[in-house]
Amino acid sequence: MNIWGILGIGITDDSTAIKSAYAQKLKGCHPEDDPEGFQRLREAYEQALKYIKIRAMIAAEKVKAGISEPADETEDWVENAMDEAGMGDQADPFCRVIHLNEYTDQSSFLASRTGNEEFFESVLTLYEDFYARIDIENWKKVLQADLLWNMKAKEVLRPMALAFFVEHPLLPQSVWRLMDAEFAWSDSSMQLPHDCERALMILLREIDPQWELSFSQFYKEDNTEGHPEDQKNDQIDFPFYAQCRRNLRDAIARDNYVKAEGYYFQAVIVFDKDPDIYRIYFDYLNRRLAEGRILPDKGFHLAIIDRLIKFYPDDHSYLIKRADLCLNLGFYEMAICDYNMLLDMLPDNLEIPFHLAEVYSRIGKKEQKIRYLCRIIRRYSQTQKRLRHNASHSMDNNTEERQIKTNEYVFAQIKSAVKPILVVFIFGFVCLAVIIILLETGVLT
Repeated sequence: MNIWGILGIGITDDSTAIKSAYAQKLKGCHPEDDPEGFQRLREAYEQALKYIKIRAMIAAEKVKAGISEPADETEDWVENAMDEAGMGDQADPFCRVIHLNEYTDQSSFLASRTGNEEFFESVLTLYEDFYARIDIENWKKVLQADLLWNMKAKEVLRPMALAFFVEHPLLPQSVWRLMDAEFAWSDSSMQLPHDCERALMILLREIDPQWELSFSQFYKEDNTEGHPEDQKNDQIDFPFYAQCRRNLRDAIARDNYVKAEGYYFQAVIVFDKDPDIYRIYFDYLNRRLAEGRILPDKGFHLAIIDRLIKFYPDDHSYLIKRADLCLNLGFYEMAICDYNMLLDMLPDNLEIPFHLAEVYSRIGKKEQKIRYLCRIIRRYSQTQKRLRHNASHSMDNNTEERQIKTNEYVFAQIKSAVKPILVVFIFGFVCLAVIIILLETGVLT
C-alpha cells in the first residue's frame, strides 16, 4: 500500500487534509499497541508532507525558468506528469525537467505519469529503509519496473532520477554504479539538460574508486548475528554515522582542513571500527604533509596509521607508510624496527634497504649506511631478473612491474651518489701511482 492508501486519502497538495487524515488514523493506531503500524503511518505522513514540498519547489523552479502556464489540455497533462514524478525527499533545483513537451500522444502522457509515480514511490520507499537501501539486490529489483523498458519515458526520467539520487546520496558506490549504468548519466554521448552540471559533478565523485566507502559493517540493532565481536556496538546509529563519514569525505575532497578534522573526530566518536575513515583521513594528512601545508601532531598521525595496520595486518603498504612516516618525523629507532621487519617480508623491495641507509646516515652511523647500500648493489641484478621472470614470492604480477621501476630508480640514485666518490677515488689512486713511479725513477728525490 502506498502512502496515500495508508493515510486513507487521494493524492493531494493540501497539507491540512494530510494532517487531518493523519490525526484521524492516529486515533486507531496507538504506538504502544501497534508500534509497526504507527511507524508506517508516521512515515506515510512525513512522506506526504515531503511530496507537497517537492511540488512547491518544482513550481517555483518553473517560474524561475519562465515556463508559462499550459495552453491546452495536452500541456496540462505534461505539467502534471512533471510535477508528480518527483516523489523523492527533495527536487534538485539545478536539474529542472522541462523536456516533456516532446511528447504529443496523450496516452503516452498518462502512462508516463502513472509509471513515474510508481517508480519514484518504490525508490523513495526503499531509500527510507537504511538497511534495505545498502543492499544492491533491492535496487536491482526496483530497476525491473516496466517503465524502464519504455525508452522515451526513460529518457524523461534520466535527469529526474539523477536529481533524486544527488539529493539522497548515502548509498554504496556499487548502487551508484548500477544506477549510472541503467540511466547512462556519465555517458557523454547521451546529453543531460544543461542545468545538471553540478549534479553530474557529484555523480562523478560518487562513482570514483578513490572515494569508495564500505557499508559492510552496518547492521541493524536486532541483527548482530555474524558480528559477534561487535555485539557491544549494536546500539550504533549507523545511518547517522554514514552521514558523518560522507561529510568527512566531502570536506577532504574540498580540501577544507578545519571541517575535515571536525568530521573525523565526530565520526570516530560515533563508530571507531570503520577502517575507511582512518584510511581516507590518513591519506589526506599525508598529502598535506608532503606539500608542507600542515605540521600535524606526531603522535596523532602515528596513532591513525597504527589503527590501519591493525585493520590490515596482511597489507604491507601500511607498515611501509609507518616506517616512512617515522623516518620523516625523526622517530629513527621506530623506523629502523619497521624497516627491518619489512626486509624479511619484502626481500625484492630495494627501497627498504635504501631507506634504512638513509636512517643510519641521519643518526651518523656511516658503516651501517654503506653496508645497506652495498647490499642493494650486490643484489640488484638478481632481484630484477627474478621480478622480470615473475619469480617473486612476495608480490603479484602488477606489483612486480611497479617494483622493477622502483628498484631501477633506487639503483640510479645510488649510482649518482657513488659516482663522484668513485671519480675522486680513481683520481687519487692515479695520482698516488704517478707519485710512486716518479719516486722509483728518481725524478722525485
